[in-house]
Order: sequence, then C-alpha cells, then structure tokens
Amino acid sequence: MKKLLTHVALVFLTVCLVIGCGRHHYPQSLLTADSLAEVRPDSSLKMLEAMAGEMATAPATDQMYYRLLRIKASDKCDRLQPDTFEITQIVDYYEQAGDSLLPAAYYYAGRTYYDLHDMPQALGYYQKAVDAICDRQTRPFLLLKEVCYSQMGYIFMYQKLYEQAKEMHIKEISTAQQINDTLGLSYGYRDLGFIYSELENYKDAINMLKMALFKAHSSNNDKLEFAIKSYLANTYRHLGDYDSALYYLRPVLENVNLLSKSSVYSNAAKIYYDKGKIDSALYYFHQLELVGGVYAKENAYKHLLQDAIIRKEFVDVSNYYQNYLLYSDSVKKITQTEAIAKISSQYRFQKKEDEKHQLEADKARQLFLFIILSLIAVTIIAALMVVLLIYRKKQAIQAERYENLQRIKEEDYKKSMEYIEANKQRIGELEKQLISTSQDNIDLKRQLEREKERLITSNRIAKIGIEQKDMSIAIVRDSHIYRHLISMANHEHPSEKDWNNLESLLNQECDNFCDKLKTLCKLKPIAYRISLLIKIGIEPSQMAQLLNTSKQNISTTKSRLYREIFGKKGGAKDWDEFVKSI
Repeated sequence: MKKLLTHVALVFLTVCLVIGCGRHHYPQSLLTADSLAEVRPDSSLKMLEAMAGEMATAPATDQMYYRLLRIKASDKCDRLQPDTFEITQIVDYYEQAGDSLLPAAYYYAGRTYYDLHDMPQALGYYQKAVDAICDRQTRPFLLLKEVCYSQMGYIFMYQKLYEQAKEMHIKEISTAQQINDTLGLSYGYRDLGFIYSELENYKDAINMLKMALFKAHSSNNDKLEFAIKSYLANTYRHLGDYDSALYYLRPVLENVNLLSKSSVYSNAAKIYYDKGKIDSALYYFHQLELVGGVYAKENAYKHLLQDAIIRKEFVDVSNYYQNYLLYSDSVKKITQTEAIAKISSQYRFQKKEDEKHQLEADKARQLFLFIILSLIAVTIIAALMVVLLIYRKKQAIQAERYENLQRIKEEDYKKSMEYIEANKQRIGELEKQLISTSQDNIDLKRQLEREKERLITSNRIAKIGIEQKDMSIAIVRDSHIYRHLISMANHEHPSEKDWNNLESLLNQECDNFCDKLKTLCKLKPIAYRISLLIKIGIEPSQMAQLLNTSKQNISTTKSRLYREIFGKKGGAKDWDEFVKSI
C-alpha cells in the first residue's frame, strides 16, 4: 500500500525556491520545470529530458538540482526507475555542500530504496531526512517531516511492527496539527485508524477513521473519502458488523476507478466471504487475479485453491496452487522484519546518545553562564523563564480546551435538527438548479446530483445520531444505577462505587460523554458529579441531597463552569443545555 501525498512536491518546490533566492540562482528553466511538476508532471519530465544537452555543461549545482528534479518528476508520474548509484551521488553532493536540499535528497533516496523493496535502507534515509530537518520550523520543512513520518509508518506497518508504526503516525498527525495541514491530518488519522485495526483496537480505529473522513470531506477530496470508507468497511468486517461494512463499501465499489482496485476488491472479497456470500467473494477473488497486488493475489489464490479443491476441479487446483506458491514467496522476500527492528533499535540508541551529549553540553554552558552572571541576573532570568513557561502552559491549555470544545460542538451540530434543516435548504436549492440546468450540461447535473446525494446521506446519519442520543438517555434512565440514585435522593449519599458505575455507564451509552467532559478542563469532584447528574436528568433539589450541598451552590458551580469553558458569562441553564448536548 503506497500513499501518494501530492503536497510532497509542494515541499520540494518551496525549498528549491528558497535556495534559488538565497545561496544560488538557478536557471529559470529549472524553476519552471519544478513548478510544472506540481500540476503536469508528464510535461515537466519531457521538459527536463529536452534540457539534458544544456545541463551536461552546466555548473555542478545546477546539474545536481536537475538530476534531483528528474527523480522527483518521475516519482510523481509513477515512473520512477530506481537507480541507487544516481541517488547516492546526489545525496553525497548535498552532504558535502551542506545544502538545504539535503532533507529532500534523503527523502528521494528513501523513495528509491522503497521502490526496490529495500525497506531497511529506505527507513534509514527517511530517518536521516527527519534528522537533517532538525529544529527548522518553517512550513516547507515541517511538511517534509510530516511525509517522512508517514512513509516510516508504512514501512513499520508492512513489517507488522505496529507499535512503531503507531508512534510514527502519531508524530505525523502532531506535525500536521502544528501547521494546520487538513489533508495531512486526514491521511494521518486514516493511517492511525488502520494501525488500531491491526492491533484489534477497533473502537479507536473507527473513531480515527471517522475523523479522517470528516477531514477529507472538508478538503473536498472524493478519492480520499472513498479510500477511508474502504478502511471503515474493513474495520466493521473485523467486528462482524457486515451491514455497516457493506454500507461503507458499496459507494467505494461504485467509484473503484478512483482507488486501487487491488485493495478495494480484496476488501470486498473478504467481506462477502465472511458474510457467507461465497459466489460474490469468488467473483472479486477472480478480479484480483487481474488487478491485485502481491499480498492480494496471495490471499486470492489461497481462497480460489480452497474452492477448487471443494469442487474437485483438479486442473484449477494445480494452477491455483502454483500461483499461490509464487506469490507467497514474493511476500516472504518483501518482509524483512528483523532487519527493520534492528535498524530502528540502532536509530533509537543513537538518538539517545546524541541527546545525552547535547544535555552534557547544555549543562556545561549553564555552568559557565552561572559563573559569569551575577546572582541578581540569574534570579531575573529564572523569574522570566517561569513566567514564560506559565504563560505558554496556560496558552497551550486554552488552545487545547478550545479545540476540544469546537470538536464537541461540531459533533453535536452534526447530530442536530439545525444541521438537517440547513442541508434540506441546500437540497432544495440544488433541486431548483437541476430543474433550471440544461439537459446538455451533463457534467454540471451530475455534480449537482452528487452533492444532493451527499447531503441526503448526511441527513440520514444525523437522524441516526439524534435517535441514538435519545435512545442512550432512555437506556441510562432505565438502568439500575439511575434507579438506585433516585431511590437514595432523600435519605443517603452515593458511594465512590456508585459514581464509578455511573461514569462507566455514561461513557458506554453516551459516546464517551465523561471522557469528552474531562478534555474541556480539570473539573473538581463536585463540579464533575453535578455534570453527570445533569446528563441523566436529576433535578437540582435531588442533586443537593445526593451531593450534600445547597441548590445555590449547585447553581453557582454551573455558572462558573460555563464561564470557565466558554470564556463568557452564562447561567446555570446554559451549562445544563451544553452538558445535555454532548
């Protein structure tokens, strides 16, 4: 499975332009070819090939840039012809020159060895690219770092080193968040969701994939949306929820030309096979004979072989058996788990050694400064550092709280009648446009129809969310713990076990309500328990008895919580409404 991130080219172009404007002025023809590679890589490659003659006598700096551009354009055209001698020369040049293009050179060295299935070498170069970027915080370098983490995650994933892959994709997501890269976040959430699925943590997998789907939808990236739906279908298959799996799979099959047929057909075959629809499964296994990748064909021939044995079609048995052995051997050659694990271990050890030396150097500098500076100066600096750290921590907490609040409000809006009505209004507008659009304008009509169908689907999902929310509260109020709390409201107080049981019930039935609440701020026990009781519909008078406090204190606490979370004045009812909406 190979992820094609279009913004890799943007990273490389931007870095090139920075160098072009600074240390060396590259010919305009090379800069034009670089820009052209972003939108028309085929044309860029032809342009570069036509420049081969003049580049033979060009300065070494221009020649190396030209050679790197040819690798880039070929990679974007999916026509990369891996040449280790070529890329090694380029890397050696930039290592000696100390050029800002060195991280990009390392990245394409990784791509070269990746295409050769030399995963240890590829991983090593991706790690070098990240190290070369170091602490550079400009957007181009952070985009490149994000892509490197992504590719490293894939390598670990293919070798079934899922914990290491998980670590890489978390770093990928963190870097994407740092630069607000919506497309990168969608890919990162998708990949992390896949890793959770492989770790059989299907709940987190579905949450990650749905976040990825939302980000892809925000980017209007239909191809990525369908790819994520394919992942969701596979995850629901593992859970045995075949109806949900087929719900996400059907639109993918209808648009399979936008995706890798190998992964889509492999997914379809597995779902239909597990569902017991053997004929449908065999249809897609046969399709994989034509379009499947190495892993997909190995699995397809295994199932086709089993079917042929059952049918006693011995000619097919022989054919399928030979093909199964062929692709099984290919898979074994690609997998180099031990070598990858060794390189990863060596890399981590070297990083720790470097950090140790850096720490020792920092301590030496601090000692030197301590001797030189007076006690007053040190005190002032220490005080400023404390203030700055407190400020940054406060800002970070506020930013995280705001992000979590917006996410919760957005999820709530997506399960509201306001959202449904807004979609209905837009559907009405689309229907008017469809009527007024000429029958000859087929592309526009199809575009309008697709948008209308997406909105209709969104409304269906929203209605399901509303129904689920109502059902969740009904289940809670019909629970033993709810009845237990009501029964003790006039004469005793809940135990710690009672509160823990209530928290577990709300997390289970109300879409992790308690966990979401905790992401907004650090609540004191009484404020937290007031919010739990609001969620299950306990009246203030009963709350006062259960919590051994006054109604006035409860009202004051609600108002304070609303002001703390939203940063504006609000009453107890405002907090009630917010808690019930989560």
